[in-house]
Amino acid sequence: MSGSPFLIFPWQRPFLPDLKAVLEDCGDGRSGSALLIVPHNRPWRYLLQLYAKDGGPRLLPKVLTLADMVKVWRA
Repeated sequence: MSGSPFLIFPWQRPFLPDLKAVLEDCGDGRSGSALLIVPHNRPWRYLLQLYAKDGGPRLLPKVLTLADMVKVWRA
């Protein structure tokens, strides 16, 4: 993983498989140890479908919306 906290995915191909690979890379193959902050829940719904296609039991990444993350920061 690069040193930058921001990743830019190209729009020339579907970005969800790339995002899933990055989440697994962040957690050293354990996607359950990654945290994903999204603007709203829609990206998470599509990512869940991608994980479901893989099948098998696993821990999923932790996901917070931006609004939820702001609440955590303020707490």
